[in-house]
Amino acid sequence: KLVGEAFFDVVRDTLHPFIVTAGEVEVRVLGTSFNVQAFPFEEGMTVAVASGSVRVEKKNQEQEHQTSQLEPLEMVKVNHATGAFEKSNFDPEELLAWKDGILVFHQAPFEEIVHKLERWYGVDFIVRRKRPITNGFTGRYKNPSLELVLEGMSFSSDFDFTIQGKQ
Repeated sequence: KLVGEAFFDVVRDTLHPFIVTAGEVEVRVLGTSFNVQAFPFEEGMTVAVASGSVRVEKKNQEQEHQTSQLEPLEMVKVNHATGAFEKSNFDPEELLAWKDGILVFHQAPFEEIVHKLERWYGVDFIVRRKRPITNGFTGRYKNPSLELVLEGMSFSSDFDFTIQGKQ
């Protein structure tokens, strides 16, 4: 059972399938490497396959099932409210770099960055800007401090910041 985000590298064993359960979603594998992102209180979750293949299945209270078979560099986003599966390809550096301590943004909107930084550092942002930041931000950081990331962003997006404890 998973709450949060984890990367799995599973050795093939046909007699003992490996199953990850995140809420109503079950990921079943026999030998693969994949990422599951299932944070509580978020509208959806993702499963992304780095190698091998997995089957993603969602069961709801009415016992209706939705399934999706994923191959390398494919991912599925599962919307908890609607039950919809959205299958697509993904950039492994952008989605899987976190496991190596690398924070990656590619033309990311400010709101997405704030959300990711809040999870990464366990902080809360209070934004007091009158003008919205509309340009996307691209950056790559290896084991960065929060201050370093915000300094880089502030140069290109023209804002000031203060870090006080967890805010």
